[in-house]
Amino acid sequence: MRRSYAETPQGRRGQWRGSEGVERRQHKKESSVLYKNDETSVSKAEEKESTETTETDTQTTEKHETQEELNSAKKRKTGTGVLLPKIPPPNRNLKAETQEFILQQLSSQWVIQHSDLTFGPVLGQGLTSVVHKGSFKEQEVAIKVLKLEEQQQDLKDFKEELFIMSQLKAHEIVHFYGVVLEPKWMIVMEFCPNGSLYHYIIKPNSEVTWERILKWCIELARGINSLHNCKPPLVHRDLKTLNLLLDRDFNIKICDFGLSRYTQGKQCDDATLVKLRGTYAYTAPELNSSKQYTAKSDIYSCGVIMWELVNRLIKGKHSKPYAEFPDLKYDFQVFIQASKNNRRPTIPPECPNKVQELIERCWSKEPEERPSAADLCNILKNLKSSYKKKKKWYTPSNSPIKLK
Repeated sequence: MRRSYAETPQGRRGQWRGSEGVERRQHKKESSVLYKNDETSVSKAEEKESTETTETDTQTTEKHETQEELNSAKKRKTGTGVLLPKIPPPNRNLKAETQEFILQQLSSQWVIQHSDLTFGPVLGQGLTSVVHKGSFKEQEVAIKVLKLEEQQQDLKDFKEELFIMSQLKAHEIVHFYGVVLEPKWMIVMEFCPNGSLYHYIIKPNSEVTWERILKWCIELARGINSLHNCKPPLVHRDLKTLNLLLDRDFNIKICDFGLSRYTQGKQCDDATLVKLRGTYAYTAPELNSSKQYTAKSDIYSCGVIMWELVNRLIKGKHSKPYAEFPDLKYDFQVFIQASKNNRRPTIPPECPNKVQELIERCWSKEPEERPSAADLCNILKNLKSSYKKKKKWYTPSNSPIKLK
Protein backbone atom coordinates (compact mmCIF):
# COMPACT_ATOMS: atom_id res chain seq x y z
CA MET A 1 0.00 0.00 0.00
CA ARG A 2 1.24 3.49 -0.81
CA ARG A 3 0.28 6.57 1.15
CA SER A 4 0.33 10.12 -0.23
CA TYR A 5 -0.86 13.49 1.06
CA ALA A 6 -2.16 16.43 -0.92
CA GLU A 7 -2.18 19.88 0.69
CA THR A 8 -4.50 22.66 -0.42
CA PRO A 9 -5.16 26.19 0.81
CA GLN A 10 -8.23 24.82 2.60
CA GLY A 11 -6.27 22.27 4.59
CA ARG A 12 -4.83 18.81 4.45
CA ARG A 13 -6.85 15.99 3.00
CA GLY A 14 -5.94 12.29 3.04
CA GLN A 15 -5.95 10.40 -0.17
CA TRP A 16 -5.36 6.71 -0.52
CA ARG A 17 -4.68 4.47 -3.47
CA GLY A 18 -5.33 0.79 -3.04
CA SER A 19 -3.24 -1.70 -4.98
CA GLU A 20 -6.19 -2.31 -7.23
CA GLY A 21 -6.00 1.30 -8.43
CA VAL A 22 -9.32 2.42 -6.94
CA GLU A 23 -9.15 6.00 -5.75
CA ARG A 24 -11.17 6.92 -2.69
CA ARG A 25 -12.92 10.26 -2.77
CA GLN A 26 -11.33 12.94 -0.63
CA HIS A 27 -13.26 14.71 2.16
CA LYS A 28 -14.33 18.01 0.72
CA LYS A 29 -15.63 19.59 3.90
CA GLU A 30 -13.76 22.19 5.90
CA SER A 31 -13.89 19.91 8.94
CA SER A 32 -11.02 17.84 7.50
CA VAL A 33 -8.57 20.20 9.20
CA LEU A 34 -9.27 21.87 12.56
CA TYR A 35 -7.20 24.54 14.19
CA LYS A 36 -6.70 24.29 17.94
CA ASN A 37 -6.10 28.01 18.49
CA ASP A 38 -9.49 28.88 17.02
CA GLU A 39 -12.02 27.39 19.47
CA THR A 40 -15.02 28.76 17.56
CA SER A 41 -13.82 27.16 14.33
CA VAL A 42 -13.19 23.84 16.10
CA SER A 43 -16.67 23.85 17.67
CA LYS A 44 -18.43 24.58 14.39
CA ALA A 45 -16.40 22.04 12.41
CA GLU A 46 -16.98 19.27 14.99
CA GLU A 47 -20.70 20.03 15.00
CA LYS A 48 -20.72 19.86 11.21
CA GLU A 49 -18.87 16.54 11.17
CA SER A 50 -21.22 15.09 13.78
CA THR A 51 -24.19 16.03 11.60
CA GLU A 52 -22.59 14.36 8.57
CA THR A 53 -21.94 11.21 10.59
CA THR A 54 -25.57 10.75 11.58
CA GLU A 55 -27.08 11.70 8.22
CA THR A 56 -27.71 9.11 5.55
CA ASP A 57 -28.38 11.47 2.69
CA THR A 58 -27.26 11.35 -0.93
CA GLN A 59 -23.98 13.18 -0.24
CA THR A 60 -22.77 10.28 1.88
CA THR A 61 -23.70 7.87 -0.89
CA GLU A 62 -21.91 9.92 -3.54
CA LYS A 63 -18.70 9.95 -1.49
CA HIS A 64 -18.82 6.20 -1.01
CA GLU A 65 -18.13 6.74 2.72
CA THR A 66 -19.55 4.22 5.16
CA GLN A 67 -20.70 5.01 8.70
CA GLU A 68 -17.79 2.99 10.01
CA GLU A 69 -15.25 5.09 8.08
CA LEU A 70 -16.69 8.35 9.40
CA ASN A 71 -16.62 7.05 12.98
CA SER A 72 -13.03 5.89 12.57
CA ALA A 73 -12.14 9.40 11.39
CA LYS A 74 -13.28 10.73 14.80
CA LYS A 75 -11.04 8.27 16.60
CA ARG A 76 -8.06 9.32 14.52
CA LYS A 77 -8.33 12.95 15.60
CA THR A 78 -5.25 14.10 17.54
CA GLY A 79 -5.04 16.59 20.39
CA THR A 80 -4.39 19.37 17.90
CA GLY A 81 -7.63 18.60 16.12
CA VAL A 82 -5.86 17.38 12.93
CA LEU A 83 -7.00 14.12 11.36
CA LEU A 84 -4.42 11.38 11.05
CA PRO A 85 -4.28 9.43 7.77
CA LYS A 86 -7.04 6.86 7.33
CA ILE A 87 -6.14 3.21 7.88
CA PRO A 88 -6.60 1.62 4.45
CA PRO A 89 -8.94 -1.32 4.02
CA PRO A 90 -7.43 -4.80 3.70
CA ASN A 91 -5.75 -5.22 0.32
CA ARG A 92 -7.60 -7.45 -2.10
CA ASN A 93 -5.32 -10.08 -3.57
CA LEU A 94 -5.36 -8.89 -7.17
CA LYS A 95 -2.97 -11.59 -8.26
CA ALA A 96 -5.23 -14.34 -6.92
CA GLU A 97 -8.33 -12.77 -8.49
CA THR A 98 -6.66 -12.32 -11.88
CA GLN A 99 -5.23 -15.83 -11.73
CA GLU A 100 -8.72 -17.19 -11.10
CA PHE A 101 -10.01 -15.20 -14.08
CA ILE A 102 -7.20 -16.57 -16.29
CA LEU A 103 -8.03 -20.14 -15.35
CA GLN A 104 -11.68 -19.50 -16.19
CA GLN A 105 -10.84 -18.03 -19.60
CA LEU A 106 -8.06 -20.38 -20.71
CA SER A 107 -8.10 -24.11 -21.23
CA SER A 108 -5.86 -26.07 -18.87
CA GLN A 109 -3.79 -27.11 -21.88
CA TRP A 110 -2.15 -23.67 -21.85
CA VAL A 111 -0.90 -23.92 -18.25
CA ILE A 112 2.80 -24.82 -18.05
CA GLN A 113 4.54 -25.96 -14.88
CA HIS A 114 7.55 -23.91 -13.83
CA SER A 115 9.56 -27.13 -13.38
CA ASP A 116 9.16 -27.88 -17.11
CA LEU A 117 11.16 -24.77 -18.04
CA THR A 118 14.89 -24.21 -18.20
CA PHE A 119 16.03 -20.59 -17.93
CA GLY A 120 18.92 -19.08 -19.86
CA PRO A 121 20.29 -15.55 -20.32
CA VAL A 122 18.20 -12.38 -20.28
CA LEU A 123 17.22 -11.25 -23.79
CA GLY A 124 15.75 -7.91 -22.76
CA GLN A 125 13.65 -6.16 -20.18
CA GLY A 126 11.26 -3.26 -19.69
CA LEU A 127 9.41 -1.59 -16.85
CA THR A 128 6.94 -4.42 -16.36
CA SER A 129 8.69 -7.57 -17.56
CA VAL A 130 11.97 -9.31 -18.27
CA VAL A 131 12.45 -11.78 -21.13
CA HIS A 132 14.70 -14.83 -20.79
CA LYS A 133 15.91 -17.29 -23.36
CA GLY A 134 14.99 -20.79 -22.21
CA SER A 135 13.79 -24.21 -23.20
CA PHE A 136 10.50 -26.07 -22.94
CA LYS A 137 10.23 -29.74 -23.93
CA GLU A 138 13.59 -29.51 -25.72
CA GLN A 139 12.34 -26.52 -27.71
CA GLU A 140 14.06 -23.12 -27.58
CA VAL A 141 11.62 -20.55 -26.22
CA ALA A 142 11.41 -16.98 -24.93
CA ILE A 143 10.04 -16.63 -21.40
CA LYS A 144 8.43 -13.30 -20.51
CA VAL A 145 8.32 -12.85 -16.72
CA LEU A 146 6.01 -10.21 -15.22
CA LYS A 147 7.75 -7.95 -12.69
CA LEU A 148 4.95 -5.97 -11.04
CA GLU A 149 2.22 -8.33 -9.97
CA GLU A 150 0.19 -5.89 -7.83
CA GLN A 151 -0.28 -3.01 -10.28
CA GLN A 152 -3.78 -3.05 -11.73
CA GLN A 153 -2.84 -1.77 -15.20
CA ASP A 154 0.08 -4.20 -15.49
CA LEU A 155 -2.18 -7.06 -14.49
CA LYS A 156 -4.80 -5.97 -17.01
CA ASP A 157 -2.27 -5.68 -19.86
CA PHE A 158 -0.78 -9.06 -18.97
CA LYS A 159 -4.22 -10.67 -18.88
CA GLU A 160 -5.17 -9.14 -22.24
CA GLU A 161 -1.90 -10.20 -23.86
CA LEU A 162 -2.26 -13.71 -22.52
CA PHE A 163 -5.83 -14.14 -23.71
CA ILE A 164 -5.18 -12.62 -27.14
CA MET A 165 -2.05 -14.67 -27.82
CA SER A 166 -3.92 -17.86 -26.99
CA GLN A 167 -6.45 -16.98 -29.73
CA LEU A 168 -4.02 -16.08 -32.52
CA LYS A 169 -2.83 -18.59 -35.09
CA ALA A 170 -0.82 -17.01 -37.91
CA HIS A 171 2.67 -17.54 -39.28
CA GLU A 172 3.44 -13.83 -38.84
CA ILE A 173 2.44 -13.85 -35.15
CA VAL A 174 4.94 -15.07 -32.57
CA HIS A 175 3.88 -18.56 -31.46
CA PHE A 176 2.32 -18.94 -28.00
CA TYR A 177 3.20 -22.07 -25.98
CA GLY A 178 1.44 -21.30 -22.71
CA VAL A 179 1.49 -19.55 -19.34
CA VAL A 180 3.13 -20.18 -15.97
CA LEU A 181 1.13 -19.04 -12.92
CA GLU A 182 3.47 -20.01 -10.07
CA PRO A 183 5.76 -18.80 -8.55
CA LYS A 184 5.58 -15.86 -10.98
CA TRP A 185 3.46 -15.15 -14.01
CA MET A 186 5.18 -15.93 -17.28
CA ILE A 187 4.30 -16.16 -20.95
CA VAL A 188 6.18 -18.84 -22.88
CA MET A 189 6.49 -18.06 -26.57
CA GLU A 190 8.52 -18.65 -29.70
CA PHE A 191 12.20 -17.75 -29.56
CA CYS A 192 13.40 -15.57 -32.45
CA PRO A 193 17.23 -15.77 -32.57
CA ASN A 194 17.73 -12.68 -34.73
CA GLY A 195 16.09 -10.38 -32.18
CA SER A 196 13.90 -7.43 -33.04
CA LEU A 197 13.82 -5.73 -36.42
CA TYR A 198 14.90 -2.52 -34.70
CA HIS A 199 18.03 -4.05 -33.18
CA TYR A 200 18.87 -5.60 -36.53
CA ILE A 201 18.60 -2.47 -38.70
CA ILE A 202 20.55 -0.23 -36.30
CA LYS A 203 23.66 -2.33 -36.93
CA PRO A 204 25.69 -0.71 -39.71
CA ASN A 205 26.69 -4.03 -41.29
CA SER A 206 23.19 -5.53 -41.40
CA GLU A 207 21.91 -6.71 -44.76
CA VAL A 208 19.05 -4.33 -45.59
CA THR A 209 18.00 -4.61 -49.23
CA TRP A 210 14.90 -3.80 -51.27
CA GLU A 211 14.11 -7.53 -51.44
CA ARG A 212 14.18 -7.78 -47.65
CA ILE A 213 12.28 -4.55 -47.06
CA LEU A 214 9.45 -5.61 -49.37
CA LYS A 215 9.41 -9.10 -47.84
CA TRP A 216 9.26 -7.69 -44.28
CA CYS A 217 6.53 -5.20 -45.15
CA ILE A 218 4.41 -7.89 -46.84
CA GLU A 219 4.75 -10.13 -43.78
CA LEU A 220 3.86 -7.22 -41.50
CA ALA A 221 0.76 -6.38 -43.56
CA ARG A 222 -0.26 -10.06 -43.67
CA GLY A 223 0.12 -10.39 -39.91
CA ILE A 224 -1.85 -7.22 -39.22
CA ASN A 225 -4.55 -8.38 -41.61
CA SER A 226 -4.91 -11.58 -39.58
CA LEU A 227 -5.47 -9.46 -36.45
CA HIS A 228 -8.03 -7.21 -38.13
CA ASN A 229 -9.90 -10.26 -39.49
CA CYS A 230 -10.23 -11.96 -36.11
CA LYS A 231 -13.74 -12.62 -34.79
CA PRO A 232 -14.13 -10.11 -33.14
CA PRO A 233 -11.51 -7.86 -34.80
CA LEU A 234 -8.29 -6.92 -32.99
CA VAL A 235 -6.02 -3.88 -33.19
CA HIS A 236 -2.40 -4.05 -32.04
CA ARG A 237 -1.98 -0.41 -30.85
CA ASP A 238 1.81 -0.54 -30.45
CA LEU A 239 3.31 -1.42 -33.81
CA LYS A 240 6.97 -0.43 -34.18
CA THR A 241 10.22 -2.05 -35.29
CA LEU A 242 10.97 -2.99 -31.67
CA ASN A 243 7.83 -5.16 -31.58
CA LEU A 244 8.65 -7.03 -34.79
CA LEU A 245 10.89 -10.05 -34.25
CA LEU A 246 13.06 -11.89 -36.78
CA ASP A 247 13.10 -15.68 -36.67
CA ARG A 248 15.96 -17.91 -37.82
CA ASP A 249 15.09 -17.28 -41.48
CA PHE A 250 14.58 -13.51 -41.01
CA ASN A 251 10.80 -13.77 -41.22
CA ILE A 252 8.76 -11.14 -39.39
CA LYS A 253 6.96 -12.20 -36.20
CA ILE A 254 4.65 -9.64 -34.56
CA CYS A 255 4.86 -9.64 -30.77
CA ASP A 256 3.89 -7.69 -27.62
CA PHE A 257 0.09 -7.71 -27.45
CA GLY A 258 -0.19 -6.05 -24.03
CA LEU A 259 -1.93 -3.00 -25.52
CA SER A 260 -3.95 -4.92 -28.12
CA ARG A 261 -7.73 -4.70 -27.79
CA TYR A 262 -10.88 -5.96 -29.48
CA THR A 263 -12.84 -3.35 -31.45
CA GLN A 264 -16.18 -5.17 -31.44
CA GLY A 265 -18.11 -7.65 -29.33
CA LYS A 266 -18.45 -8.06 -25.60
CA GLN A 267 -14.69 -7.74 -25.04
CA CYS A 268 -14.65 -4.29 -26.68
CA ASP A 269 -13.99 -1.40 -24.30
CA ASP A 270 -14.73 1.94 -26.01
CA ALA A 271 -13.13 3.91 -23.16
CA THR A 272 -9.84 2.05 -23.65
CA LEU A 273 -9.77 2.54 -27.42
CA VAL A 274 -9.73 6.35 -27.11
CA LYS A 275 -6.80 6.34 -24.66
CA LEU A 276 -3.43 7.45 -25.95
CA ARG A 277 -1.18 4.43 -25.60
CA GLY A 278 1.82 3.11 -27.47
CA THR A 279 4.86 4.94 -28.87
CA TYR A 280 4.13 8.52 -29.96
CA ALA A 281 6.26 8.55 -33.13
CA TYR A 282 4.18 5.65 -34.48
CA THR A 283 0.81 6.77 -33.09
CA ALA A 284 -1.96 7.86 -35.46
CA PRO A 285 -2.90 11.59 -35.22
CA GLU A 286 -6.63 10.96 -34.69
CA LEU A 287 -5.87 9.76 -31.16
CA ASN A 288 -5.09 13.39 -30.27
CA SER A 289 -8.75 14.22 -30.95
CA SER A 290 -10.03 11.50 -28.59
CA LYS A 291 -11.19 9.41 -31.53
CA GLN A 292 -11.25 5.64 -31.25
CA TYR A 293 -8.28 3.55 -32.23
CA THR A 294 -9.21 1.58 -35.35
CA ALA A 295 -7.61 -0.81 -37.83
CA LYS A 296 -6.56 2.24 -39.87
CA SER A 297 -4.59 3.47 -36.84
CA ASP A 298 -2.44 0.34 -37.11
CA ILE A 299 -1.89 1.14 -40.80
CA TYR A 300 -0.51 4.55 -39.84
CA SER A 301 2.11 2.78 -37.72
CA CYS A 302 2.96 0.57 -40.70
CA GLY A 303 3.65 3.69 -42.75
CA VAL A 304 6.19 4.94 -40.21
CA ILE A 305 7.83 1.49 -40.10
CA MET A 306 8.10 1.47 -43.91
CA TRP A 307 9.74 4.89 -43.83
CA GLU A 308 12.20 3.66 -41.17
CA LEU A 309 13.26 0.74 -43.37
CA VAL A 310 13.47 2.71 -46.63
CA ASN A 311 15.41 5.52 -44.97
CA ARG A 312 17.82 2.98 -43.45
CA LEU A 313 18.53 1.48 -46.88
CA ILE A 314 18.97 4.74 -48.77
CA LYS A 315 20.94 6.61 -46.09
CA GLY A 316 23.01 3.59 -45.13
CA LYS A 317 22.39 4.12 -41.43
CA HIS A 318 19.44 3.98 -39.09
CA SER A 319 17.57 7.06 -37.93
CA LYS A 320 14.63 7.13 -35.55
CA PRO A 321 11.43 8.73 -36.89
CA TYR A 322 11.54 12.54 -36.47
CA ALA A 323 15.16 12.51 -35.26
CA GLU A 324 15.96 14.91 -38.13
CA PHE A 325 14.03 17.70 -36.40
CA PRO A 326 16.14 19.33 -33.65
CA ASP A 327 13.15 21.25 -32.28
CA LEU A 328 11.35 18.01 -31.39
CA LYS A 329 13.16 16.89 -28.26
CA TYR A 330 10.33 15.06 -26.52
CA ASP A 331 7.89 12.39 -27.63
CA PHE A 332 4.83 14.50 -26.88
CA GLN A 333 6.19 17.23 -29.19
CA VAL A 334 6.45 14.70 -32.01
CA PHE A 335 2.85 13.61 -31.51
CA ILE A 336 1.52 17.18 -31.36
CA GLN A 337 3.39 18.19 -34.53
CA ALA A 338 2.22 15.07 -36.35
CA SER A 339 -1.42 15.50 -35.34
CA LYS A 340 -1.80 19.30 -35.42
CA ASN A 341 0.62 20.33 -38.17
CA ASN A 342 0.66 17.12 -40.24
CA ARG A 343 4.42 16.86 -39.81
CA ARG A 344 6.06 13.64 -41.01
CA PRO A 345 9.62 12.29 -41.40
CA THR A 346 11.26 13.35 -44.66
CA ILE A 347 11.16 10.66 -47.34
CA PRO A 348 14.55 10.55 -49.16
CA PRO A 349 14.35 11.84 -52.77
CA GLU A 350 15.95 8.60 -53.99
CA CYS A 351 12.90 6.64 -52.82
CA PRO A 352 10.93 5.13 -55.77
CA ASN A 353 7.76 7.10 -56.50
CA LYS A 354 5.43 4.16 -55.95
CA VAL A 355 6.99 3.41 -52.58
CA GLN A 356 6.78 7.07 -51.54
CA GLU A 357 3.12 7.24 -52.55
CA LEU A 358 2.35 4.15 -50.49
CA ILE A 359 4.10 5.48 -47.39
CA GLU A 360 2.21 8.77 -47.70
CA ARG A 361 -1.10 6.94 -48.06
CA CYS A 362 -0.41 4.85 -44.97
CA TRP A 363 0.40 7.84 -42.77
CA SER A 364 -2.30 10.11 -44.20
CA LYS A 365 -3.92 12.35 -41.61
CA GLU A 366 -7.37 11.06 -42.59
CA PRO A 367 -7.90 7.41 -41.61
CA GLU A 368 -10.26 6.74 -44.52
CA GLU A 369 -7.48 7.62 -46.99
CA ARG A 370 -5.24 4.83 -45.66
CA PRO A 371 -5.42 1.39 -47.26
CA SER A 372 -6.71 -1.63 -45.37
CA ALA A 373 -4.17 -4.25 -44.31
CA ALA A 374 -5.38 -6.54 -47.13
CA ASP A 375 -5.00 -3.75 -49.73
CA LEU A 376 -1.58 -2.85 -48.33
CA CYS A 377 -0.47 -6.45 -48.70
CA ASN A 378 -1.60 -6.60 -52.33
CA ILE A 379 0.05 -3.28 -53.22
CA LEU A 380 3.33 -4.46 -51.69
CA LYS A 381 3.17 -7.73 -53.61
CA ASN A 382 2.77 -5.76 -56.86
CA LEU A 383 5.71 -3.56 -55.93
CA LYS A 384 7.80 -6.65 -55.24
CA SER A 385 6.93 -8.10 -58.66
CA SER A 386 7.75 -4.78 -60.33
CA TYR A 387 11.11 -4.59 -58.57
CA LYS A 388 12.06 -8.15 -59.55
CA LYS A 389 11.44 -7.37 -63.23
CA LYS A 390 13.43 -4.12 -63.41
CA LYS A 391 15.63 -3.86 -60.31
CA LYS A 392 16.30 -0.20 -61.07
CA TRP A 393 15.53 1.18 -57.64
CA TYR A 394 18.19 3.22 -55.95
CA THR A 395 20.70 1.16 -53.99
CA PRO A 396 23.66 2.77 -52.20
CA SER A 397 27.13 1.74 -53.36
CA ASN A 398 27.96 0.18 -49.99
CA SER A 399 24.88 -2.07 -50.03
CA PRO A 400 25.63 -5.77 -49.35
CA ILE A 401 23.75 -6.68 -52.56
CA LYS A 402 24.37 -4.46 -55.59
CA LEU A 403 22.37 -4.17 -58.77
CA LYS A 404 23.59 -6.12 -61.78
